Amino acid sequence: MSFALVLLNGEAPSLALVQRFWDNADFRIAADGGANPILALGLKPDLILGDLDSLEKAPAGVEIKKIESQNNTDGEKALEEVSRRGFKKAVLLGALGGRADMYLYNLSLPLKFPHLALTFYTEQERIFLAPKTCLIEGPVGARVSLLPLGEGVEGVTSQGLEWPLIDHTLSVHAFMSISNQIKAPNAQVRHKSGNLLIFVEEI
Repeated sequence: MSFALVLLNGEAPSLALVQRFWDNADFRIAADGGANPILALGLKPDLILGDLDSLEKAPAGVEIKKIESQNNTDGEKALEEVSRRGFKKAVLLGALGGRADMYLYNLSLPLKFPHLALTFYTEQERIFLAPKTCLIEGPVGARVSLLPLGEGVEGVTSQGLEWPLIDHTLSVHAFMSISNQIKAPNAQVRHKSGNLLIFVEEI
């Protein structure tokens, strides 16, 4: 499936992480200062957009789109552009780390763009909003955490995890599943209602 690579201005991704997705991406877009570490690696995105207050230097040969509006973040502007171009899937680098307020805000982006399948990657993990039935890909022993996004998540049941969940409710006020582990290939998590973020360790 085609996907867009979205580069945000949080913790700068390593060259190795960028290279995992760069060549296979159908479109590479940097949100303002998210372009800086990419340009420093000698790579050029297809488009840089935002209010451009964090872009260190405008590179030659790259389309640049200045958007003055302060009603949304540069990350949202980038995802709006991705949507406008017809993509249904996006990989986000640099969305996490850096400022805590932006880190937490960026994790809400899957709720703002429900038509996009968004996956966040860091050097240590990948994060995504789970569909009602979700296969968890990863090696046996990789840590998996399940966190509610917003209100509680009800009816959470797992298969193939070290500490199984059976019809659990996950809530910030009660139980959350932190540092579980993949016990068997094709681990699976199902839930009945709510918004469930899944964090999978990259090892």
